Amino acid sequence: MLNRRILRLKTLKAVYAYEQALEANYQLALEYIAEAYQPDLNAMTPIPAEELIAGEKAAQTVFKLNYLNEAQQQGENIAEAKPKDLTIAKEAIIYYRNLCQKDKDNYRKYMLEEADELHDRYLQILRLIREMADFHEHSLYEKRHKKQLLESVTFKKELKFVENKLVKKLSENPTLDKLVSDWDKDFVRRAFRKLEQEEFYQKYITKPTEDTPEEEQEFLVELVRDFLFRNEFVQDYFEEHDLNWQENRSILRTLALKTIKALDLEKPQPVEIFELSRNWDEDRIFFDELFTNTIANRLRYSAIIADSLVNWDISRVAFIDKIILLMAVTEMVYFPSIPIKVTINEYIDLAKSLSTPKSREFINGVLNKMSEQLLSTGEIKKSGRGLIDTK
Repeated sequence: MLNRRILRLKTLKAVYAYEQALEANYQLALEYIAEAYQPDLNAMTPIPAEELIAGEKAAQTVFKLNYLNEAQQQGENIAEAKPKDLTIAKEAIIYYRNLCQKDKDNYRKYMLEEADELHDRYLQILRLIREMADFHEHSLYEKRHKKQLLESVTFKKELKFVENKLVKKLSENPTLDKLVSDWDKDFVRRAFRKLEQEEFYQKYITKPTEDTPEEEQEFLVELVRDFLFRNEFVQDYFEEHDLNWQENRSILRTLALKTIKALDLEKPQPVEIFELSRNWDEDRIFFDELFTNTIANRLRYSAIIADSLVNWDISRVAFIDKIILLMAVTEMVYFPSIPIKVTINEYIDLAKSLSTPKSREFINGVLNKMSEQLLSTGEIKKSGRGLIDTK
């Protein structure tokens, strides 16, 4: 199932991308200013080069002094700046902020869509089982029509996958039945040919006695667990068509296996299609607000982080560690029902898997210090379950 640790990881990726975009936007804004001071070759009276250089320098200085002034109040000025320089600087600041807003909206949209598409991907994995069975059935009847399968015993043996009662029950699910297949026909054909070579598949179709429901179910478990999520050809295809396959693989595997194990011939209702999590609507809100509030408070929380560092300049902190700290502080402040220790442990684990060997201790120390500080000032206010272990 999709847990919040995975949502934190996806949020971190989006914040990381946004932070990188900020630097690119800064450079684009400086280029905007530089472009404004290019010589006008068609002017009757060209502006002296020294004046253009001085104007560009003044506009850049005003921009650098004010581009982070999020309140958009009257900004700082310098004596050398002329009215034109102030106008160009203001235009560059607006340009910069528009670029940043567009990036924030795009990364948020992509982040949420990526999570929402996980459920569709899970359904498509289940649909693939039916696609392979349908392909196999069609090819078998084609062979028989061409008299390539003369022996009825051989024909019946080959049909075992197609006639697996649980495969049929899975195929009858209305959600899967209405689902438009994403699978390329050539991939389905090649995937099934690979499946035919698997030892568990050959053992299944050559078993002389009729299968019990438990044996039919075990075959499907092996198909999902040992073929769809292990076979090299299938994995290569998934990775090629899904940039986030490695990140999402464990979630999809868990959901698919849970569905197969829930198949029950004695129950008349269709097999249950599971949600991404026990409360996806609530988890999606957490996911969205964590990103939005981290971005909205990045400057203020960066200052708090800098104040918490002892004998350590924030500019020397690893880029990924800065983002982990920003997200952790945001979570401690904006999610009162999540205990502080839970938040700290979650981000320590992220640091352990994504950052340097020493990051785990560093993140732990800084977050403990900041949590104590923010509790004492009243900025962190926990309630309900969030009060557990809060000192």
